[in-house]
Amino acid sequence: MAYNSNELLRGTDGRVYIDGELMGYVESFEAKQTFDKEDLLVNGDYGTKHVMKSYSIAGTYTGFKTNSKFQRMYAGTAKTGTIPAMTITAKNANPATSEKEIVRLIGVLPDEIMLSSFTNGEIIKEEIPFTADDYEYTDMI
Repeated sequence: MAYNSNELLRGTDGRVYIDGELMGYVESFEAKQTFDKEDLLVNGDYGTKHVMKSYSIAGTYTGFKTNSKFQRMYAGTAKTGTIPAMTITAKNANPATSEKEIVRLIGVLPDEIMLSSFTNGEIIKEEIPFTADDYEYTDMI
């Protein structure tokens, strides 16, 4: 297969939507599915085998802070013993080929929300690590 740089996906063309709202000024986004496995030792075999027990979904949203969106969503909610879940949709698109990959994360809960943070002379970034209950691909390349 001949090399064609137009087939490459670029982070610049990625988009993140939280509860349907396009998030501007995204620096990076990552979501992973991790498998929890148990080791199995089988008689007559010296190798260790593995079986999946469960999986988890976690990731991190990092963006340049322009407003108090997350603080507004979660201000005081932990004090009531509950925090509202979000839906995050991440889209990777290739404008040269019009192909796209879209994954929707369901039941997203933040691990932490920054109440306030700044460093003199620097642009403020907001990093939100999260977990999710489930996911679905709505489009694949």
